[in-house]
Amino acid sequence: MGLNASGKDKEFGENNGVLSLEVENLEETKEYLDSKGITTSDIFDNPNFVSFFNLEDSEGNKIQIVADPRIRN
Repeated sequence: MGLNASGKDKEFGENNGVLSLEVENLEETKEYLDSKGITTSDIFDNPNFVSFFNLEDSEGNKIQIVADPRIRN
């Protein structure tokens, strides 16, 4: 999880922050959320780095679910 700072005397802009949560099993987590009626994005793979999908909470805050990469070269 990371925190973003906007700097002194600057406003924190809309959509500048994303809450990231790491899980052990990305596919299982996505299937569970989908089964509860939560809209999620497709899973994105950044080979050798990370795999993730996105969703929003009820107030439109961005949440990213991340896991170890599914694709390794």
